[in-house]
Amino acid sequence: MKKMTMRKLAELCNVSASTVSRALSGSGKVDKEVALRILHEARHRNYRFNEGHTRHWAVLCKFDGESGSYELSMLDELTRCILARGETFAILPRDCPELLKRDWYDGVIAVSRLSEEAMTQLSSYKVVVLNGYSIHRDGVWSVFSDDESMIRDAVAYLCSKGHTKICIWDRYDFTTFSDIRRINTFQQVMRERKLKPYLYYWDTVKLETSLIENMQNNGITAILLPGEFSRRNLNAFFKLPNIRIPEQYSVITLENRYFAPYHTPALTTFEQDFAKLAETALETAELLRKSPVSSAVKNKKIPYIFHERQSVAPCSGSNDF
Repeated sequence: MKKMTMRKLAELCNVSASTVSRALSGSGKVDKEVALRILHEARHRNYRFNEGHTRHWAVLCKFDGESGSYELSMLDELTRCILARGETFAILPRDCPELLKRDWYDGVIAVSRLSEEAMTQLSSYKVVVLNGYSIHRDGVWSVFSDDESMIRDAVAYLCSKGHTKICIWDRYDFTTFSDIRRINTFQQVMRERKLKPYLYYWDTVKLETSLIENMQNNGITAILLPGEFSRRNLNAFFKLPNIRIPEQYSVITLENRYFAPYHTPALTTFEQDFAKLAETALETAELLRKSPVSSAVKNKKIPYIFHERQSVAPCSGSNDF
C-alpha cells in the first residue's frame, strides 16, 4: 500500500492541502463539517499529522441510570488518569456509537460491556474494552482483571486458615461473564484440591431460609462473595440472624471502598486495581493509535489487590448453631 500523503488526502476530501493542514493541526478556520470529513478520512487511511497534539479520547459507558459501583469506580479512575496526562475526553453512551462521528477522537475506550449491535457499528475503530474479555474479536482489545488468579488466591488463603468446606455465592437474577469465569475457576480449584465445590445462588432480593439450612447441613465454614453486589445487598446478607462473621462463617468478598473497610467486622476483600486498569487501557489505546498491526497489541490481565481484614478466622473444625 502506498503511503498516504497530505496531498492525496486533500484529493480524497476534495479540498486543498492547506485546508487539510489547518483541519489536522487545529490552526486556522475550517468549516466544521469539512474538518470532520478530513479527520475521519485521515483516521480511516491511518494518516498521522501533528503527533504532538493533545489526545482526545472517547469513553463509552452506561447512560441508563443503572451504573453500579464497578462502573462508577472504573469511570472515575479512567477520567482521572486521562486528566493527569494533560489529555481530554468525551463521555458517550455505549449504545450510541454513531455519536463518534460528530467529533475527532484518538481512540475509543469502553468502560461497560458493548452490545453486538454497538460492536458492529464500531468496526471501523480500534477499541479498548475494560473487563470485556468475553467479546474478543478483530478490532477489539481487552484490559481486564485477572479473575482466575483472584479466585485461586482466595481459596488458597481460606485453606491456609484450615477451611475445607468453602462455598461461593452468585447472583441468581443476573450473571455476567465475570461471574461465570469466577465460578468455573472456583469449581476447578476446589476439585484440584480434592475438595467439594459448593455453589449457591442468591436472587439479591431475598435469601431463602432453605439455603442457609443447606449451608448448615453441609458444614460450610467459609463463603466467597465475588460478585459486584451492591452495598444494600451485602448489608442485608450480613444482617441475617444465622450469619455471624467470622464466628460462624469466614467471608471474602470484592472490595466496595465505601462499605468493606467500615463494616463490623471489616471485610477481607479482593479489589480490582482500577488505577492500573485505567493506565493500561490508555497505554493500549495509544499503542493502537500508533500501530496499524493488530498483533502488536495484546490483551492484558491486571492482578487484584488483596485487603486482609477481620472477616476471616481460623477454622475451628465445626460450625455449630
